[in-house]
Amino acid sequence: YSIDGTVPNTVHSLNVFLQDVPPRDDYFLLFVNSTHGVLHTTSKRFSVVSLDSGAAPDSYAPTVTISGTPNP
Repeated sequence: YSIDGTVPNTVHSLNVFLQDVPPRDDYFLLFVNSTHGVLHTTSKRFSVVSLDSGAAPDSYAPTVTISGTPNP
């Protein structure tokens, strides 16, 4: 998936809405500059839960929506 350059770089928390991603464990994100192919970091593994799980976003943090197909 691709995230454009408008993600704020001064926040300490970020809600990420993964559109069309099935609930499962062991997901992780790669933060890559796709222009140059530079890997900046890899997230810790996390779980994606269903909307009815009771999980709530951080009301003080911005939300980024990720959609589309994986971008190898």
